[in-house]
Amino acid sequence: MAGQVPVYEFNVSVENEKSSPTYVITTKDGKPSSGSVSVNEPNTTIIYTLNEDSAHLQFVGPDISGDVGNNISFSIANNGSSLILVDSDATIGNICIKLVTAPRGMVYTSSDPEVINKNKT
Repeated sequence: MAGQVPVYEFNVSVENEKSSPTYVITTKDGKPSSGSVSVNEPNTTIIYTLNEDSAHLQFVGPDISGDVGNNISFSIANNGSSLILVDSDATIGNICIKLVTAPRGMVYTSSDPEVINKNKT
Protein backbone atom coordinates (compact mmCIF):
# COMPACT_ATOMS: atom_id res chain seq x y z
CA MET A 1 0.00 0.00 0.00
CA ALA A 2 1.47 3.33 -1.02
CA GLY A 3 1.74 5.92 1.73
CA GLN A 4 1.57 3.43 4.58
CA VAL A 5 4.05 4.13 7.39
CA PRO A 6 6.36 1.16 8.09
CA VAL A 7 5.82 -0.56 11.46
CA TYR A 8 8.34 -2.97 12.98
CA GLU A 9 7.30 -5.03 15.99
CA PHE A 10 9.51 -7.01 18.36
CA ASN A 11 8.94 -9.10 21.47
CA VAL A 12 11.35 -8.73 24.38
CA SER A 13 12.19 -11.11 27.22
CA VAL A 14 14.44 -9.95 30.02
CA GLU A 15 16.47 -12.58 31.79
CA ASN A 16 17.48 -10.93 35.05
CA GLU A 17 18.36 -13.87 37.28
CA LYS A 18 22.04 -13.02 36.80
CA SER A 19 23.85 -9.91 37.96
CA SER A 20 23.51 -8.27 34.55
CA PRO A 21 20.13 -8.57 32.78
CA THR A 22 20.07 -10.01 29.27
CA TYR A 23 17.52 -8.77 26.75
CA VAL A 24 16.35 -11.38 24.26
CA ILE A 25 14.61 -9.84 21.25
CA THR A 26 12.54 -11.74 18.71
CA THR A 27 10.37 -10.80 15.77
CA LYS A 28 6.61 -11.07 16.21
CA ASP A 29 6.77 -14.58 14.71
CA GLY A 30 9.40 -15.68 17.26
CA LYS A 31 12.58 -15.52 15.17
CA PRO A 32 15.72 -14.29 16.98
CA SER A 33 16.55 -10.65 16.19
CA SER A 34 18.87 -7.89 17.25
CA GLY A 35 15.89 -5.53 17.24
CA SER A 36 17.74 -3.22 14.86
CA VAL A 37 15.93 -1.47 12.03
CA SER A 38 17.12 0.39 8.92
CA VAL A 39 14.85 3.37 8.42
CA ASN A 40 14.27 5.08 5.08
CA GLU A 41 10.70 6.32 5.49
CA PRO A 42 9.53 9.26 7.63
CA ASN A 43 7.64 8.36 10.80
CA THR A 44 8.71 4.72 10.82
CA THR A 45 7.29 3.11 13.96
CA ILE A 46 9.21 0.55 16.02
CA ILE A 47 7.41 -1.27 18.83
CA TYR A 48 9.07 -3.37 21.53
CA THR A 49 6.66 -5.37 23.71
CA LEU A 50 7.60 -7.30 26.84
CA ASN A 51 6.74 -11.01 26.77
CA GLU A 52 4.66 -12.58 29.54
CA ASP A 53 7.85 -14.06 31.06
CA SER A 54 8.94 -10.49 31.76
CA ALA A 55 5.58 -9.21 33.03
CA HIS A 56 7.19 -8.31 36.37
CA LEU A 57 8.99 -5.49 34.52
CA GLN A 58 7.93 -2.35 32.70
CA PHE A 59 9.57 -0.08 30.17
CA VAL A 60 10.61 3.25 31.66
CA GLY A 61 12.04 4.65 28.44
CA PRO A 62 14.86 4.20 26.00
CA ASP A 63 18.44 5.35 26.51
CA ILE A 64 19.10 7.19 23.22
CA SER A 65 22.51 8.35 22.01
CA GLY A 66 23.78 9.59 18.67
CA ASP A 67 20.48 11.21 17.72
CA VAL A 68 21.96 14.58 16.77
CA GLY A 69 18.96 15.43 14.56
CA ASN A 70 16.38 14.52 17.22
CA ASN A 71 14.85 11.93 14.91
CA ILE A 72 13.47 9.69 17.65
CA SER A 73 10.38 10.32 19.74
CA PHE A 74 8.95 7.70 22.08
CA SER A 75 5.99 6.78 24.20
CA ILE A 76 5.22 3.99 26.64
CA ALA A 77 1.92 2.13 26.30
CA ASN A 78 -0.02 -0.82 27.68
CA ASN A 79 0.78 -0.07 31.31
CA GLY A 80 4.53 -0.10 30.62
CA SER A 81 4.51 -3.28 28.53
CA SER A 82 5.24 -1.55 25.20
CA LEU A 83 7.84 0.98 24.13
CA ILE A 84 6.89 2.77 20.92
CA LEU A 85 9.55 4.66 18.96
CA VAL A 86 8.87 6.89 15.97
CA ASP A 87 11.77 7.84 13.71
CA SER A 88 11.27 10.96 11.63
CA ASP A 89 14.18 9.97 9.34
CA ALA A 90 15.03 13.68 9.17
CA THR A 91 18.80 13.18 9.28
CA ILE A 92 21.16 10.40 8.24
CA GLY A 93 23.18 8.58 10.88
CA ASN A 94 23.31 5.72 13.33
CA ILE A 95 21.28 6.07 16.49
CA CYS A 96 21.91 3.84 19.50
CA ILE A 97 18.82 2.87 21.48
CA LYS A 98 19.03 0.83 24.66
CA LEU A 99 15.86 -0.57 26.17
CA VAL A 100 15.40 0.43 29.82
CA THR A 101 13.17 -1.56 32.18
CA ALA A 102 12.45 -1.50 35.90
CA PRO A 103 10.47 -3.74 38.23
CA ARG A 104 6.75 -3.05 37.82
CA GLY A 105 5.60 -0.52 40.37
CA MET A 106 9.15 0.41 41.35
CA VAL A 107 9.56 3.62 39.36
CA TYR A 108 9.92 6.63 41.60
CA THR A 109 9.16 10.21 40.62
CA SER A 110 10.58 13.27 42.34
CA SER A 111 8.65 16.31 43.41
CA ASP A 112 8.26 18.89 40.68
CA PRO A 113 11.36 21.04 40.29
CA GLU A 114 10.66 23.85 37.89
CA VAL A 115 12.46 25.33 34.94
CA ILE A 116 11.37 28.88 34.41
CA ASN A 117 11.97 30.40 30.98
CA LYS A 118 12.08 34.19 30.75
CA ASN A 119 12.65 36.61 27.94
CA LYS A 120 16.03 38.31 27.82
CA THR A 121 15.82 41.88 29.00
